Amino acid sequence: NIPTESHLYVEGYRDEAKNYNIIFHIPLGRRVNDALSRAYAQAVSNRYNQNLRITVTDDGFMLTSPVKISIRDSIGLITPENFHETVRRSIWNTEVFKQRFRHCAARALMVLRRYKGYDISVARQQLRSDKVLKYLETVRNFPVSRKHSGR
Repeated sequence: NIPTESHLYVEGYRDEAKNYNIIFHIPLGRRVNDALSRAYAQAVSNRYNQNLRITVTDDGFMLTSPVKISIRDSIGLITPENFHETVRRSIWNTEVFKQRFRHCAARALMVLRRYKGYDISVARQQLRSDKVLKYLETVRNFPVSRKHSGR
């Protein structure tokens, strides 16, 4: 089968290292595949309580796991109704998001760079911004987190 915009193709195999791989052939470009891969990885990871490896290309993506994952069950985990929220949760869990949020929080004076004439280390700023970010998970449309995450 050849994948198209309206017909996607999904296959799985077990590699030499005994890892299970699910390949989603989706010819919609890297940006779409990156978002979809994060959503599926988040959903499958939650379902199987297992960390996954993601590989993204322009023509699809691959999820890799040390445990067997049902392809049929995995496909149904993402729906139009839960897609946006699943992508948002997966992005909020990345280190890149946390680092970029620290920059935004510092610009918004939510996390100080200097206090009483002393520089605050980046590590300490990151700890403080992590606390702020944890609180902001409960605040739906807070401007700084919305600006950074694009929601």
